[in-house]
Amino acid sequence: MSAAGDRTTDWLRARPGRIVLVGAFGFIGSAFKRRLERDGVPFECATRIDPVRPGDPVSVVIDCAGNASKVLAARDPDADRRANVDAVRERIETLRPEHYVHLSSSAVYADVSTPDATAPVDEPDGDVGPYGAHKREAERIVRAGVPTPLVLRPAGLFGPGLAKGPVYDLLEGLRPWVAPTSRMQLVDVDAFAARALALIRDGGTFNAVPDAATCLETALPGEAAAQTRLASGDALPELDFAIAASAFADDGGTRRFRAFAQDYVRCESRAEVRVFLLAGGRGTRLGGDVPKPAVDVGGRALAACVLEPFERAGYDRFYALLGHRAEDVLAALEAGLGRRHVDRFVESEPIGTGGAVLAALARTPKPHALVINGDTLYDGFDPERLVKHHVRAGAIATLLVSPVDDASESGRVAVAPDGRVTAFDEKAHTGRGLVYAGCIAIDRERFVERLGGTFGPPGAASLERELLPALIATGDLHAHVVPDLRFIDAGTPDGLQRARAFVAERDARERRA
Repeated sequence: MSAAGDRTTDWLRARPGRIVLVGAFGFIGSAFKRRLERDGVPFECATRIDPVRPGDPVSVVIDCAGNASKVLAARDPDADRRANVDAVRERIETLRPEHYVHLSSSAVYADVSTPDATAPVDEPDGDVGPYGAHKREAERIVRAGVPTPLVLRPAGLFGPGLAKGPVYDLLEGLRPWVAPTSRMQLVDVDAFAARALALIRDGGTFNAVPDAATCLETALPGEAAAQTRLASGDALPELDFAIAASAFADDGGTRRFRAFAQDYVRCESRAEVRVFLLAGGRGTRLGGDVPKPAVDVGGRALAACVLEPFERAGYDRFYALLGHRAEDVLAALEAGLGRRHVDRFVESEPIGTGGAVLAALARTPKPHALVINGDTLYDGFDPERLVKHHVRAGAIATLLVSPVDDASESGRVAVAPDGRVTAFDEKAHTGRGLVYAGCIAIDRERFVERLGGTFGPPGAASLERELLPALIATGDLHAHVVPDLRFIDAGTPDGLQRARAFVAERDARERRA
């Protein structure tokens, strides 16, 4: 650590009040969390489900929450105001901190193409859209309500957990919405967090950009060429950022970006993941003669509807873990998935979900696996984000976790600030909380090595009641928290009815799109 880093850590540790990190599980919030943990600085995480608890006065608030989408702001300005203006005002009035880190945006500037138009003044002028206008208003609230505010205006960030934007689209091979020839001022998110912590003491307003812009096409020519082909001659806007740099000028720029891109492509290939579906259940809660995975939901088998987000993410080979009436379930799956390939593992005798997973993992050469409950439906879930989080965390297993208002119908999960799961209770608590959302990313070799000798055949074992608690006990189970995940447990009569309405709504929206 540099001398500046030492001084920052010492100053933060010496603060008499508490340090609160809001939005700790998001892309930028996770970077602050990593840095604070690395430097041994005590802090609290605040989320919608777990707000700041009463206690000693709050000295520092690092606010990484709010809406970060200009598209959503344009579509629903009132919702954007609630997230980016009203929420900031409420946090300041409730917590009354001495120092407040506010993540604003370069969208406060009407013109980002010249340094002269983007000097980091308190009141930028010119017409901007709803997102930029709300960011300006939030900045004024922070400056008026906090003794020492720190306002940061990033233009583009990259790093662990990246999940949207032109860089993400480029690396994922998605259809672009800006020209691959665009020039962007990109900052590594971990370097951004480290520099921001060093600026908290004195505060101020800063453009969080490097001196030099990175041309996406020059940095990643192969990916840019692929995006150009996808665009099919569409006229795409070309971004050309030349924002005046301040405090973040020496960031390593293009060199860091290329290193991140290479690591991203190396670690996160779909070809290295096998998808397993737990489809051996009898469906006793549902009643009737049809096996639960084959129950009709919107004209398709329930299990086929469960796998649709994974199909859309590019997975085309699935491994069904079957038991009760295996042939009927397999036929329903293949009918629902068209020509997608479905392998099978059939229990000759009941060995539980944990036993089935261990036996199936031992038969695949792939380094990673996604294990999915056969009765959990998703809307808007991106499996790749779970895989990326899992690989970067270096975990043996990573749960998909989301906050809900009533945790009584799902397994409640307790997550430590470093992302490790500290408790997992099957449907034991009512009220708000983080819950397990039915999907697990697994490091195959380490999972089998750690648990196979204890829980493997011929003994039966439950995944949720035995295998996962064993990983919690050794600190090897992590969580990937998705704050806005939509999912439904279709394993009960009431849940099945909600699932049918859920799928009908999802299908109708996709037809309109």
